[in-house]
Amino acid sequence: DGARRREVRIAATVCCADVVSMLGSGMTIKFFPLFFWKEVGLTPIEVQAVFALAPAGIAALAQVAQRVSKKFGRIQTTLATKLCG
Repeated sequence: DGARRREVRIAATVCCADVVSMLGSGMTIKFFPLFFWKEVGLTPIEVQAVFALAPAGIAALAQVAQRVSKKFGRIQTTLATKLCG
């Protein structure tokens, strides 16, 4: 059926975008501490605080996204989070 095909296409598109993003992140993420130190002016302790707090923020926002998806749907929530960055 047409709606199911559309959902599969959207899911496949999001999956491909995630793979491309992950590959790009693997090449750049190792330079984040250097960027935060040199360009932003953070101390090494502040850089480590950012890296320590980031997973907690991701976990909290994942819980929010789960609740939003129950109200608006998984595909719509996934697309909205992708558009937010």
